Amino acid sequence: ALPISFMKGNVLGLVDGNHGWVFEDGSTGTEDLADRLGAEYLGWLCHYTLRIATPRKDIFFHIIACHGKSGGGKTAGLTVNQVDDLRNIFPIADSYVLGHDHQRMARPIAVLMPTRNNGGEVIIKQKRQFLCRSGSFKKAYVPGNSSYEVGSLLRPADLGALQMEIEFSRDKSEGDMTVIEMRAIV
Repeated sequence: ALPISFMKGNVLGLVDGNHGWVFEDGSTGTEDLADRLGAEYLGWLCHYTLRIATPRKDIFFHIIACHGKSGGGKTAGLTVNQVDDLRNIFPIADSYVLGHDHQRMARPIAVLMPTRNNGGEVIIKQKRQFLCRSGSFKKAYVPGNSSYEVGSLLRPADLGALQMEIEFSRDKSEGDMTVIEMRAIV
């Protein structure tokens, strides 16, 4: 049994990274682990849409997830700026998640979006988005052990995973709009 078998059925998907194994048949260790956990294999970069059915209408929550890239992690600013770079490619998602630098964080930002109210009139609404780093469970600075993080003088990671809570409400101030409320637990 996998030491993480308790996660089976509770993981949306797994993103591949730069420390993966490639088997003789061309599949990756991430694909194998996704299969064992009953999760979707998402590749290196994905646009994942959660469709939430409600009695009134379906609500869609868009997540952009990517393993991340080298050249980051030494400063908090670079950590969040790399996620913001991803947001520049996919500007209207609800949440952006990168891994790679082992940091765990969630920074809310806001953008203005044109939308239509029930009368068909175009109105400008504020949309909340989250720039996230997924976290890690790898402790880097262990006495007597060398690691990539030590050799590169990277910051130690705040160990653990990121958790997001999503709620929906109705805004009838300018028509009848669904508002997505997000909270991050870090």
